Amino acid sequence: MSRVIEADIVVCGGGPAGVNAAIAAGRSGARTVLVERYGFIGGMSTAALVYPWMTFHTAEGKQVIKGIAQEIIDRLMQRKASPGHLRDTVGFVHTITPYHPEHYKVLALEMLKEAGVKLLLHSFADRVVTERTRRFSLWS
Repeated sequence: MSRVIEADIVVCGGGPAGVNAAIAAGRSGARTVLVERYGFIGGMSTAALVYPWMTFHTAEGKQVIKGIAQEIIDRLMQRKASPGHLRDTVGFVHTITPYHPEHYKVLALEMLKEAGVKLLLHSFADRVVTERTRRFSLWS
C-alpha cells in the first residue's frame, strides 16, 4: 500500500535519539513524522532492554546531556519510573540512569503527541521522494 504524507521533517527510527529529535522538531512547529518499524517506541532501550542509560555526565561529573532527554528523566521520576541519575558504583561511567522501559514507552508516546508528531508504527521508509524541498513521500 502506498500513501503520501506531507511533512517538513521525517525521523526514521523511534529509539531515544529519534524520539528526542521528533519531539524537538514537533515543538518547533515543523510538521513532523516519526517512522518506527516496531509496534512501540524506544528502540534498543525497550526492544532489547539495553539498560540502564549510560551517563548524562562527563567523567568529572558535569552534566552534558540535558534538554528533552533530561525532561524525559524528570517526567519518569515524577511517575516513580526512574530514580534519576545514580553514581555508577562499578566506575565504568560517572552515572547510570535506570528507568522502567514500559513507562518510558508510554511517556514517549505522550510527549510525541503533545509535540504534534505523526507516528507511523509497524512502518519503515524504503525511499524518500522530495519535491520543492518541503514534501516527503513515504511508503508504509
